[in-house]
Amino acid sequence: MASPRIAIVIAGLLGASLLGCVGASSPTPHGACKDGQVSTCACVGGGASTQVCENGAFGDCACEVTSGDLASLSPPDMAPAVVLLTTLCTYHFADTTTGWRSHDWVAGDCSNGLPKAGWVAIGQGENASGTSGEPDCANVAQGRHYTHPGNDGPSDATLRCWFAPPAAQPKPGVTVCSYAWPEVATGWRWHTWTGADCSNGLPAGSAMGVGQTGSGNGTSPLGNCTNSAQGGVYDHATLQGATSASIRCAYVDPVPVARPELTVCTFLFTDVAIGTRSHPWVAADCSHGLPTPSARAVGQAGNGNGAQEQVSCTPTAGTHVNATATQGSVRCLFQNGAT
Repeated sequence: MASPRIAIVIAGLLGASLLGCVGASSPTPHGACKDGQVSTCACVGGGASTQVCENGAFGDCACEVTSGDLASLSPPDMAPAVVLLTTLCTYHFADTTTGWRSHDWVAGDCSNGLPKAGWVAIGQGENASGTSGEPDCANVAQGRHYTHPGNDGPSDATLRCWFAPPAAQPKPGVTVCSYAWPEVATGWRWHTWTGADCSNGLPAGSAMGVGQTGSGNGTSPLGNCTNSAQGGVYDHATLQGATSASIRCAYVDPVPVARPELTVCTFLFTDVAIGTRSHPWVAADCSHGLPTPSARAVGQAGNGNGAQEQVSCTPTAGTHVNATATQGSVRCLFQNGAT
């Protein structure tokens, strides 16, 4: 898609020597033109514009440049940067314990400043024991993580919360859909999204999603955000037991954009295995190209039996940990770096 043309005052921003008139090898001599006279001149990078005679001499060439042209100009860092509207906050709880832990966010925890009131979120937890624990990112001022004494055991923990403004849209656009089941149950339960469930309307049919689950007992059940039409939660009869449940899915608009802030990368390990396995990302895994080297992420793990698992997302690979032998999947929502 063509970039909009950006008018630039060349002399002030880049200097006349870079994008000025290049039609002659030397400046037009004083007195060689009449004030107000207009002449055609060439622009660096192609195209033509005009220059106007003032005080008996032609001034700078009034060139324009497109945003696409900027990358070809010197210095190379003049290429437009990724504009960040979302923020990703991270904190590590170093103590080895179980139960709920909380942390009040400070600006240094976050990739793009503190989240603001009303922003929507999804989160990810990690324990050193190879399980996830249960994240809670509902409060923009504070993140929480629960390490279950039976399923996770005493462990340190890492919490990641990705926040997005509900109105101003990043590129690509995103909507966060959520639903809670108050009834106590086990097994799969599904909810078909309605517009009222989502922060920016229903997701597009081919939108890729990453999400988190919640439960009434802190057992972090298996969640499913692969279908943009519905979200699902699986409460294992033994590990979670009968409990209430909730699901939150962040869906990224599939429409291609230039210099995307967000990209979702996914992979399914079809072999049945236990322990850790990793997959190096390729462009085909991702909704909007590979993440940048400085990208940060929240992730969602999936597997074939609802047992304990963990996901880890880096800009180069997705890693999955299974506590029991089964298939596995990784889904990572990356916020690209600002440059």
